[in-house]
Amino acid sequence: MALKLPRDLFPQIHEDPAVNPASRRKVVLPRITRQVLETLGYQFGEKIRVPGGYAFEVIDPSGRKIKLGLKTAVNRWLNTATTLVTMVDVVIITTFTWDDADEKPVGLQLVQISSAALLQMIDKVQKAAVKAKMDPMGHFYMPLDKDAVEEKHAGCAAGAVIESGEVLFGPEDVIWVKNEWGGLVESEPAENSISLAESSTSNTDVASIVAVAKSDLAVRLGIAVDKIDLTIRF
Repeated sequence: MALKLPRDLFPQIHEDPAVNPASRRKVVLPRITRQVLETLGYQFGEKIRVPGGYAFEVIDPSGRKIKLGLKTAVNRWLNTATTLVTMVDVVIITTFTWDDADEKPVGLQLVQISSAALLQMIDKVQKAAVKAKMDPMGHFYMPLDKDAVEEKHAGCAAGAVIESGEVLFGPEDVIWVKNEWGGLVESEPAENSISLAESSTSNTDVASIVAVAKSDLAVRLGIAVDKIDLTIRF
């Protein structure tokens, strides 16, 4: 399954000096994550208020009600901040694999880890920081991947996050397409792709466009999708 994303998504995040990278990332990547999870069968309910983070009451594909938090790791290193982690049952990490030659993300990946397991990892990192005579409450970063673990790096004290969690989605190919900011179409969309970019307004596309718009609004407003009613007039 390929994933359609706006071609200028990452230039907007990383290169445009007029855009705050952290602010853009906090909006765009949780939106992507939510839409993928809904495709996998997650039902989102009310938003849980977390300072500087995204968390929701959800029903997972097995029918279990859980509190789910969304964290991003664009550079495949996860921040050890615990505010969100302590308020949820499960954490979904949104991250990309990279084409180092082009310095471009090529595959989206969602990693799931229980909050209990993640807190245990963070505790190990903080204890390693104490031994290294560093502030244990500072912001450290833990590697997602095994090949990034370094013996002398305090953030690596608990190993790779993926080893304590599981890959829920991906890595899936990304198809870079035109979106509302402009840009060129890099490749044709696959028939079985998940579309998160602007679609044409033919009658056959209306339902998918409305679904994407409602999901986007739900994330921005912090309300359930079923509470949003959109009317389209031609």
